[in-house]
Amino acid sequence: MKKTILAIVAMTFVVIGSIATAATKIEKSIWDCALTFKASGGGVQILVGHFSLSGPGEISCVDIAGNTEALPVKVTITAAPVAANVAIGYFKMQGLATGIGVASGPRALLGNYVTASAEGALILGGAINLSVKGGNEAITMDVGVGVTEGLGVQLGLNQLKIQARE
Repeated sequence: MKKTILAIVAMTFVVIGSIATAATKIEKSIWDCALTFKASGGGVQILVGHFSLSGPGEISCVDIAGNTEALPVKVTITAAPVAANVAIGYFKMQGLATGIGVASGPRALLGNYVTASAEGALILGGAINLSVKGGNEAITMDVGVGVTEGLGVQLGLNQLKIQARE
């Protein structure tokens, strides 16, 4: 009888511990995040060439418990020397990106993304992009929009890199 009671108490602690651990993991992994940034740059690329934008930004997140966290970042958008990209011109952009996915916090959103983007400006213009990232700590698909200044157009596939600023 004592062994049965001890077994039930032990099982209860294991179940309670498992539920608490699962709840903690879920709470830590469900964040609503947004990226704001300012970037400038440009180039000339018609499948072959150079095109890049870079500048400072910030990832701001809130979890399901209402806790907030912000992380200053550097954003770089670059096309490979040979890429499915057509771009010519120079831009200054202010943008916002947010989307759907699961991340263990703002730091999990650092890294490389594949992005399809289009932007254009004749003094003023706009930009839109769709970015995808997968990994152990984050799986996300984001939509970004931006306001651009400058002269030029860009349409194609690029790499978006987000790294922590020091």
